[in-house]
Amino acid sequence: MAARKVQNLLEQALRIAQASGRSHQARLICLLRLATRTLGLSSATIFLPDQNLDALTRRFSTLLPPAGHDCLIPYGEGGAGHAAASLSRQKSPLAALHPDEPAAAGEQARLALPILDGPRLVAVLCLATTRTALDREAEDDASRLGPVFGLTVAGLCEAERAEQSRRNLSLTECFVPRVPRSHTLSLVPTLCVGMPVGDALRPDQVSRHGRYHLLGPRRRASGQAFPRRAWERGRAWERGKSAI
Repeated sequence: MAARKVQNLLEQALRIAQASGRSHQARLICLLRLATRTLGLSSATIFLPDQNLDALTRRFSTLLPPAGHDCLIPYGEGGAGHAAASLSRQKSPLAALHPDEPAAAGEQARLALPILDGPRLVAVLCLATTRTALDREAEDDASRLGPVFGLTVAGLCEAERAEQSRRNLSLTECFVPRVPRSHTLSLVPTLCVGMPVGDALRPDQVSRHGRYHLLGPRRRASGQAFPRRAWERGRAWERGKSAI
């Protein structure tokens, strides 16, 4: 492909990868369609790895509905699995494909390209054609698209982590009741001292030095008298605190 056409291809790919109005999954599908149309391919598929399983566990393809689909291709199996294991280009016939690698009728040759971030595997891009082999120029152009695919996959993973964090926060708010701030203040002496001195303290009245006011045997704001024992415990705690 001429240098000008390669430049146009990369510019189109970058516009798709940075399209904020689309989800990252939609961007991946658009990039796969762009590669298929521009490079004269019959199909394109990208597989995402799970490092904990040493396997490719998700796939996006022009041969499947436009959404992510689960799969399980161990490293070293099929064309994509061999590329993931060796971190190098792999050509494979249809007979050598893993059952989770989609293929269209009439396809004869496939190329699996690992997409790397340094030494780390980000994804495996698989390209197929009805010709007996992909020409070298198409392979090189597909390799130039690798960083754009890697950028989109990284954005997808980051968006999914953020969504999972929001879900965890929502679950926490559902199961952990919110405690009013005034109630939280009243719990501080109890938690620090280990006894319910909060009965003898007024949490909503704090002196300018940041200390609680003791009420002693005077009346609560509600009109009920404080128990004498609770008041004495509060005084003892206040004297110990002053001594420290």
